[in-house]
Amino acid sequence: MTDTGSNEESWLGHTIIQRYYIERELAQGSLFTVYRATDQENKRDVALKVLRIPMTPDRPEAQNWSTDLEQVSQWSHHHFLPVKDIGAQEGTLYIVEPLMSKSSFFDHLQENLISASEAMRLSLQILGALEALHKVGRYHLNLTPKNLYLIDNAIGLPQI
Repeated sequence: MTDTGSNEESWLGHTIIQRYYIERELAQGSLFTVYRATDQENKRDVALKVLRIPMTPDRPEAQNWSTDLEQVSQWSHHHFLPVKDIGAQEGTLYIVEPLMSKSSFFDHLQENLISASEAMRLSLQILGALEALHKVGRYHLNLTPKNLYLIDNAIGLPQI
């Protein structure tokens, strides 16, 4: 990125680390802004999550986030999106994950696309994933139906 500082809005239309071209903002939460980006090296669309806390010496919590995210990126589970890349650009921490094109669990619930028995089956998957996360001493700090996505597994059933 060129001379844009750490102002998030200035990231649009730029390429960071000569790899991720940032196309548009997808969502904004209290901790992260999520962008749709193109991984120019692998020729695929990705979700680029930018930590909204600037990493400066006077903000030690940003350094803690950096350490936490580095540890999380090394952990994997079949019900969690894999972290494809993690890094910092001009004092701002970012994470790259696969771009999810399916609807969220929230969308399916709102549109009554999930039966009660299916919601229970999917809830058990969520609980299993959280149990695995807790066993390694980690916690999910932003678990909401909008952050859960459904994909079809190998036999065509929805899974979280």
